Amino acid sequence: QPLLLSLGASYCGGNIVVPSPNTDSILQPGVGLEAAEAEGKAPERHIFIYFFGSLDKLWRHKVMRQVLAYRDTGPPHTIAVHEIMVGDYASQDVWRSDAGSPNLVLQEMIRSVFCPVIQGDMPHQKRMFDAVLAGCVP
Repeated sequence: QPLLLSLGASYCGGNIVVPSPNTDSILQPGVGLEAAEAEGKAPERHIFIYFFGSLDKLWRHKVMRQVLAYRDTGPPHTIAVHEIMVGDYASQDVWRSDAGSPNLVLQEMIRSVFCPVIQGDMPHQKRMFDAVLAGCVP
């Protein structure tokens, strides 16, 4: 059987999962977060849970409802949820949200302890690789 590369297990059952390419300068080796950490200037992780994405899927909605219930009843932790506004993505900027910009999303991930990666429309999620590169537990 030939060696197959794929973006995820459900894509043709690849033997090796290839991470999503990441061109965000803040997450590149030797610069951004990695350089700040090497200098002892890494940002404080003051956000306990950070989520950025749409909540239009039932399972995402259920998970985030539990996260928000924890915020309201558990110990005092900062929990940030930025929802992508759902609708016709062909006619709008996919990044339109209350988070401001893709760079702000990465900055918030770098300042967070946990960044839930909840399955969406596709089994492969670039967000998981972004979370790992940002030092945030997916």
